[in-house]
Amino acid sequence: DRVTNPNVYILTNQAKEELEISEIIKIQKGGSANLISSKAIKSRALFYNPQESIQVKKLYQLLEEKQFQKIQSKLNTQNFRIGFNCLFYGLPGTGKTETVYQIAKALGRDIIEVNISQLKSKWFGESEKIIKKIFDDYKSSSSESKLAPILLFNEADAIFSKRQSINGDSLTRQTENTIQNILLNEMEHLNGILIATTNLTHNLDD
Repeated sequence: DRVTNPNVYILTNQAKEELEISEIIKIQKGGSANLISSKAIKSRALFYNPQESIQVKKLYQLLEEKQFQKIQSKLNTQNFRIGFNCLFYGLPGTGKTETVYQIAKALGRDIIEVNISQLKSKWFGESEKIIKKIFDDYKSSSSESKLAPILLFNEADAIFSKRQSINGDSLTRQTENTIQNILLNEMEHLNGILIATTNLTHNLDD
């Protein structure tokens, strides 16, 4: 299994018996995404304005596993996309990221947090491969987990930027647009949960 997912190691039955364990051991290596176990998240009390409180409560309900499966099944039978793509926006320090953590904690869903700073490469074509790999790894993690994890893009405006018109032979703009196309395509076909946070909604592609 390590051939398809280098972050997962499956022990032989003999090794499990000798070590007296039965679970798959996940070893998270450095890279463009970090796995955060829901069990490792500390509980915090968060307070919201009335409107936001209603929205957050509704999201908790939607992402509760039985309801999540029910909604996905219904969407699938009607040929709609079944992924959940959410955007949390607001001023710095208003609890966007912490809300994601507390949702994950309460629902027992791990978080795969994307390291935005490592998404863009100076090498032509590498950034696109990195973005694609994040979603491929997310699919692998989802298939191996009892509950679909949350794919978290913090400060998403740095990567979910506006597409630009290409004048002349601008490789930078072409790369930026290609990244946006990959992101939109992956979000369209997502079978799981993606939450993005930003302070700057005006920088996002419409």
